[in-house]
Amino acid sequence: MVLWLAGCVQVPRIQEEGRYRLPDCRDWHVSGRIGVVRDGEGWHGGFDWRQTGGRFRVSLRGPLGQGGLLLLGEEGRVRMVPSEGMPLEGRDIDALVARALGWPVPVSGLQYWILARAASDREATVERDARGRPVRIVQDGWRLEYAGWERGPSGFWWPTRLRGVRDGLRVKLVLRRHECLLSH
Repeated sequence: MVLWLAGCVQVPRIQEEGRYRLPDCRDWHVSGRIGVVRDGEGWHGGFDWRQTGGRFRVSLRGPLGQGGLLLLGEEGRVRMVPSEGMPLEGRDIDALVARALGWPVPVSGLQYWILARAASDREATVERDARGRPVRIVQDGWRLEYAGWERGPSGFWWPTRLRGVRDGLRVKLVLRRHECLLSH
């Protein structure tokens, strides 16, 4: 009887036929490499991003671990702690990062774009491939292109390469570790 009942149980499928299940996480962790280039000058390094609801902790490290920047935030409040110098606080994370790096890196948008989603509160255009994966998102003046995917341990498909361009600034992310900490 137990074997017959076990045979009747439907196990939910992680991946729909021909479609990709994108991360649907409120709490997540991603790490990888980031490069920023403008007018022949650039910066590259590693990053580690942990998002817990509306709170985030982003650590940026320069090449070979030199320099660095820690971003701590929650709704309406951001604290930036550079490896050298005084911490800064404010409401606009993008303005604080631009002040520290000298380039306008779109951190506020990246929290959505890393999950292959457009921010829902702002206008966007999303182009998808035949399987439903975003290949291009245009939002906030940024043109983002997804060039690689990987299925994570939770069954979600995560982008592995993301390139963004806006006003001569190029941002490239190579995402190496992805993890949904709590799915909805």
